Amino acid sequence: RRKAGSFVAEPRNDSAMFLEIRDFAREAAGQGRRYRYEILLRRVEALPRARASSLRLEPGQPVLRVLCLHVLDDRPHAYEDRVISLAEVPAARDETFESSPPGTWLLGHVPWTEARHTIRAVNADATLAGILGIGERDACLVLNRRTWNQSGFVTDVDITYPGEGHELTGQFSSTMGQIGSLDLPRR
Repeated sequence: RRKAGSFVAEPRNDSAMFLEIRDFAREAAGQGRRYRYEILLRRVEALPRARASSLRLEPGQPVLRVLCLHVLDDRPHAYEDRVISLAEVPAARDETFESSPPGTWLLGHVPWTEARHTIRAVNADATLAGILGIGERDACLVLNRRTWNQSGFVTDVDITYPGEGHELTGQFSSTMGQIGSLDLPRR
């Protein structure tokens, strides 16, 4: 309308992006890079009521929370904040994740039938900036993945990548739908 200014339509939130569940160590090895990970926290806890509800868990139901830093070529690559359902994965209670990171361990021990990915951009707060070795307020990509099996919720994980050097790639085909990947930085 004249003299009303410019208007931008709200972006649609209904488009899908399918991502593979990938293994950091295998990806790094395929690129000839050195990989290691550090467990920053591992504890059994009860989630706050709102988060438990969003995961369709009973309030107070114990979960295993694991915070992990993935490192490539001696540089922080990604920060992982994971919750594992102890009702669905009771063996996780005693797993130390010393020989493989939580995601790799879950892929090898727990079948999953459904996954949901959500990708969002955030700016690093002081804690996240310190963990990832980036500046406070630097851009980051967060991949949230929730997985379920036939009987219920398995895991919820936020994997946070420094925005610099990472990209999201979607590949389309009329016969196979849409696939995508979150690429390792090309350093």
